[in-house]
Parts: sequence; C-alpha cells; structure tokens
Amino acid sequence: SIAGGDLSDKVLTSHFKDVKIVPSGIIQRSNASTCRYLAVLDKNGDLVASIADMKAIELLTPKRIEEFRDLDWFKEAKLIVIDANIPEQTLNCACISAPITSGVFFEPTSVSKSIRCVDAWFHGLVNFISPNHLELKAIARSVQRKGKTTKEIEHKASDVDVPGGIIQHIKEIKILFSHIVPSEKVPPSIY
Repeated sequence: SIAGGDLSDKVLTSHFKDVKIVPSGIIQRSNASTCRYLAVLDKNGDLVASIADMKAIELLTPKRIEEFRDLDWFKEAKLIVIDANIPEQTLNCACISAPITSGVFFEPTSVSKSIRCVDAWFHGLVNFISPNHLELKAIARSVQRKGKTTKEIEHKASDVDVPGGIIQHIKEIKILFSHIVPSEKVPPSIY
C-alpha cells in the first residue's frame, strides 16, 4: 500500500504500534495523501453517500509489487488481499507474484472497479472474491462480453478447493452467471 507523510499515516502507524502489528509492504510517499474513504450511513446502516480519495494507490505500480516478491513476509503470506482501487496492471502483477501457497482474496470496492479482477480470475489467479450483488452482476457481464461460456465458468468453479460453505456460494455464482443477459435484471431467486 501507499501511505503519505500526513496525519492519517501517523495515526495508523501509532495504532499499529499500540496493537503490536508490524505492517509490511507500505511505501511511504511524502508527496501523496494517505487514501481515505468516508461513508455516510442512514439509521438502518445503509449507505447514503460516500467520498473517497484513493489517488495515492495509483502510485502502487507493478514494479513496486515485483520488489516485494523476494521478501520473506511476502513469500510466507498465507493470503494476499487485493482491492480494486489499485490499477488493473498492478492487480494482475500482484496475483501473478503471489506465492503458490498463498490464496488471493479480491475485494471489488465498487461496481465500476469490480471488473478489474476478471482476467486474473479466469487465469486461476484469484481464489476468493467478496462482491455485493451489483458488483457480481458487473463481473458476470464482463465475463459474458469476453465470450466466456457457462461451461468455462463451471470448470473454474469446480477447480477451487474450498470448504463446503463456499462451494454453495460458487454454485450460486454459477447460477447467476448463467442467467445474466446485459439487458435483463438479475432474477429475484438469485438473491
């Protein structure tokens, strides 16, 4: 990740020390602001509005990811967590660089950015994703536009070695992929 030399960075760094977390892979850039996200929720906890400043994360390039490959903390990672705020080339590089013993978890972050994982996922480089239904619909449409068939999707889902609860989730994703046509709504039975 990228951190600026600002108050947010100082607060996070101080908190990490207090809870005895040693952060790894954080690049300090004094010419950037640490990424921020602010959500305004209603009384039910639903999102009303949000604002984000994720510009600094664009400084995380494939070259930076390649610098991490040989570091012990990266080689020994059990799970690499990536969100869609990083550029697609960087995301793909991080997935390719992930140790064979690591899983890769992708957090879509938004509908428009969610499709950044499609190529990496189809090459077997993403093990887990956590989309909401709108992000999942965008991913499915992107897969469809790339000409992937339901049979290819089913094959990818069956290649994943995961606990039973996740298998059901994968089956639901397969059903969703098989029903989505870009001009149609997601069938209510999928929710």
